[in-house]
Amino acid sequence: MLLLRLIASKGWQLPSFDIRAAFLQGKPQSNRTLAIEPVSELVEALRLAENEVCKLEKGAYGLIDAPYQWFVAMSEALKNLGFTCKFLLYHHETGTLEGI
Repeated sequence: MLLLRLIASKGWQLPSFDIRAAFLQGKPQSNRTLAIEPVSELVEALRLAENEVCKLEKGAYGLIDAPYQWFVAMSEALKNLGFTCKFLLYHHETGTLEGI
């Protein structure tokens, strides 16, 4: 409610967007390797031999840390746009609040 009140008082527009597939857009994680036994459909589709495993190269929907990985990616993107760690955006010259 506080954010909505602030947005209204500043006269800002409140756009919305769809992030249904956000967790499917993982990025490579070079510091992490996960080998899983693939499900039968994947074994068949990839024509894997018995006892072969798959290496997961990046975050994927269904992993326990997928929401966290998405948060890290979103935080990094917002900080690159100039937002502070509290996701506030101040004008670079005047210091006035420009976005949240």
